[in-house]
Amino acid sequence: PNWVPDRLGNPYVCATGSKHALAFYVDYEFEDEFISIYHVELLPKNISTSEKDYQDVNSQKIDGIAHHIVVDKSITKIVWENGELECHITGNLSWEEMEKVLYSIYED
Repeated sequence: PNWVPDRLGNPYVCATGSKHALAFYVDYEFEDEFISIYHVELLPKNISTSEKDYQDVNSQKIDGIAHHIVVDKSITKIVWENGELECHITGNLSWEEMEKVLYSIYED
């Protein structure tokens, strides 16, 4: 993302690769707040690992891509597919901040 709250500090960044998939993680954490962002390659064997029933989920389109958002107690989860990547943002920030992080991904 191009924006996360300054109070979260610097991220922990990790990329992994195996015969099963490539994955990229960016985690921010400060005191009791966190945001975790990860992208995993959509290989046929990985497709069944994520929830696909979006009936009770808020969906927003950004740049023609559907982003599925669910709030579970104090945790906001955002999931979308972009090409061959499945993307996730999970965090306990306010809804406004989570949305701002999401939209900042698409800023130049």
